[in-house]
Amino acid sequence: MTHPTIPHLAHLKRDDVERIAELAEKRLPPEGASAGVHTPPLLTTPAYQRANAVLQARLDELSDEQLVELTALMWFGRGDAFALDARDNWRALLAHAGRVATRKDIGYGTPYIARKIQLADFLRVGTARLDGLQAKCGMLRTAR
Repeated sequence: MTHPTIPHLAHLKRDDVERIAELAEKRLPPEGASAGVHTPPLLTTPAYQRANAVLQARLDELSDEQLVELTALMWFGRGDAFALDARDNWRALLAHAGRVATRKDIGYGTPYIARKIQLADFLRVGTARLDGLQAKCGMLRTAR
């Protein structure tokens, strides 16, 4: 059984992250869908717009602390790096997210996260990396 918490996250639970990833996936066209000449760009389709509104509403329910952790988790899964060591990199990403994640005035906040087409992949990879970091390095204290 998978543990309900994600190592190194104090505010987000595994179910929260998975639900957000599922909502992000619902924005994407079905696997194998045709991308022909007459196919409208993904971001302009009514189905994408509706699914994105649901995702945005869920993101808007997050507390500032959860938004910080989700932003850092997305960056970690995307492969962003501030340090060579994974443990130090996670701490640096979390600290940076703490400074900018809720700043809509500089382009961050929930719209920034919702714009990421690969959000589901980034969150799942980030979760797996934190699980692996836990197994490899033991418990870390989160940078605050």
